[in-house]
Amino acid sequence: MLVPVSVFHPGLDLRPNQKLVFDNLSLYGVSKTVRYSTNKWGMRGDPIPQDWDKKKSIIMVGGSTTRDAYISDESTWAYLLQGRLKQLNGEVIVQNAGLDGHSTRGHVLIMQSIIPKIRPKIVIVLSGVNDLGHSLIPERFVSGNPFEKTGWKYNLLARSRAAQFFYVWYQVLVNKTVTSDKANESSSGYDLKPLEKETILPENLKEALPSLGEFKANIRTIITIARSENIKIVFLTQPLLFDDNKYWSKIQGNTWWLGDQQIAISGATYWKMLKIFNESLLEICEAEKVPCFDLGSAIPHDQKYFYDAAHFNNVGAELVAQKTYEFLISNKETQDFINN
Repeated sequence: MLVPVSVFHPGLDLRPNQKLVFDNLSLYGVSKTVRYSTNKWGMRGDPIPQDWDKKKSIIMVGGSTTRDAYISDESTWAYLLQGRLKQLNGEVIVQNAGLDGHSTRGHVLIMQSIIPKIRPKIVIVLSGVNDLGHSLIPERFVSGNPFEKTGWKYNLLARSRAAQFFYVWYQVLVNKTVTSDKANESSSGYDLKPLEKETILPENLKEALPSLGEFKANIRTIITIARSENIKIVFLTQPLLFDDNKYWSKIQGNTWWLGDQQIAISGATYWKMLKIFNESLLEICEAEKVPCFDLGSAIPHDQKYFYDAAHFNNVGAELVAQKTYEFLISNKETQDFINN
């Protein structure tokens, strides 16, 4: 099967045959050394088999909480999910197309440019937290999340077949592994700080979420594309460390991956806002009769499962894989797909 050129889409940083080692990590519940790799499609997962079209294929779409960059290949929740499903049916293969910072804007792009070419049987989308980020940082709502944009080097790679050939040749032949401790610089975990004064927000929090409407529209677009391609679509709501209680109402709710927010909110308010996105997703899926698992309610608000406010550690990845597995084998549509 020919590797689709769209894997090198200028807006999708899916780099094939990549090998990275993140060393000297000090993230809570994460291994000190993490090995990260991608296959010829630039996705995390097993090598793409020649008989891909005959496999019970699943593509995971989401942001950094799907990508699991700081968890080794075999310990990501997507890979652990594959292991559980393969015990029921050895033909299941799961590919992880999660990309850091991606909101539903990026998910729509994947659905438009990648999914119709590789045609998986199921697409599973975990989304919400980065769409919320578009509301917390107004510039991102207008101009987009910088993490969803690729630089000039990747754009050159995306547009040049010669550059693509050289890149793949170099990665495969040289078999280069890059060692980096960059994760230690940007992801030191969640530093709990008391909230000094919370920004006054509308009583109806939806009025403080300008990106909610776009989120809903993008979810419907994703559903429409999946149906037009005769591909099953499954959604997952987003878990979070923060909870709506007295403790988190006094703790600052800022998150390192968003940078400097222009409003000061508590962890409790942050969860209330994200819960609006989660509930909106559930409502759309119910109306459209599309499977949606409320993962956000299934994962406890406990630091046992997170290395910061939103990203799963190794124990969290295990729990997410197990909960998602239980949903897939109990839901009528996905259950039939796996068993038949």
